Amino acid sequence: SPEPVLETTLVGQLEEQLDALGRTKQELRSVRTGMAALEHELYRMSAANEELQRQLRRKDEEAQRQLRRSESLQAQSQALRARVEGARVEATGLRQHLAAGDEERRR
Repeated sequence: SPEPVLETTLVGQLEEQLDALGRTKQELRSVRTGMAALEHELYRMSAANEELQRQLRRKDEEAQRQLRRSESLQAQSQALRARVEGARVEATGLRQHLAAGDEERRR
């Protein structure tokens, strides 16, 4: 009779569908596992990026401090040069004054 053949065919189709669903479920589990691994890697990379940003900010702050110190030292150096030049001019003037005094006494 045709009924057992039909039942066998339906059972076979249902088994194939169950197998396909099982494979799909397994594939979804694999995708979820892969996504979890990617999320973990993304979190790790984000944490590393934040640390690099902190280091970059610290280095930038240090560079700014060094620049300000360099500018301050440069200003101090220029002020000292000006004082040295002033002292040199004053010393030259004093030498000339002393030399003129010596000339006066010789006469």
